[in-house]
Amino acid sequence: MNILRSCLALLLVLSVLGACGSSDTPANRAEPDASSDLQTGTQSAGDAVPAGWQIRTDDGSIPSVATSATEDADIQFAVMEPGFHVRMYRPRAIFWHPDSTAEGNYRARTTMHLFDPGQRREAHGLFVGGTNLTGPDQEYLYFLIRRTGEFLIKVRRGDNTETVVDWTAHEAVVPFNDDTEGTATNSLEIETMSGMVHFRVNGQDVHVSTDESLPVNGHFGFRLNHGLEVHIETLTAAE
Repeated sequence: MNILRSCLALLLVLSVLGACGSSDTPANRAEPDASSDLQTGTQSAGDAVPAGWQIRTDDGSIPSVATSATEDADIQFAVMEPGFHVRMYRPRAIFWHPDSTAEGNYRARTTMHLFDPGQRREAHGLFVGGTNLTGPDQEYLYFLIRRTGEFLIKVRRGDNTETVVDWTAHEAVVPFNDDTEGTATNSLEIETMSGMVHFRVNGQDVHVSTDESLPVNGHFGFRLNHGLEVHIETLTAAE
C-alpha cells in the first residue's frame, strides 16, 4: 500500500471507522540506499521531510527519508491532513520540530492511528523534555504504547535508557487485535502540574509520578519503532 492509499484509508477511518490497514508491510520493503552526507545521526529539514522537522534514530544512523511510497527509504514521512503520516522500515526514531517546546505546567497530547502491525510488538507514542537532541548528551522522557494494549514510560539520557514503568497492560489502551477495523486509535497525554507528572491514555491516568528528576522541560514530539505505519492526527502542548 502506498501513501496515497493509506491516506484514503485514513479518511475512511476518521469519517466512518471503516478503513483497511496496510497489506504491504514495512518489514517487506527492500533495503534502501542510505547514503548521506549528514554525520550527526539526525535528518533535518529538506525536500524529503516536512518543513523544519528533525529525525534522530536510536542507533545514530542517518535515515533515508521519502514522502512517497514509490521511493526506497528507511522512513516515509509526509504531511497528510489532518497531521502527518509515517511508515517506518528499519530504524527506531524520534521526530520533532525545533519550535515545539514546553516548560513548566503544560499538557502535551497526541492522537495516533496505528495501522495493522501484524505480529510486531513495536511501540509508538509521545516524548517531552527533549534537550540536546542532535548531540551525544540527548535527553528526553517518553511514553509509549503497543498493539497488545500495554504502555511503557522511560527516560533516555545519552546512549542509556532508564525504565520508569515497564510494559504494563491497561484497559485504557486500545489494542490492535482481530476485531480491529482499520486502525487502533489512542490519545496519549503527559501533563505536568504542581510537581506531578500525569501520563494518560484516552483521558485516563495510567501512571502519576512525583519524581523531580524526570526531564519535562524542552522539546516535545513523537517516537516510532521500526516496522510500523502510523498517522499522527494531532501533536500539541498547551498550558
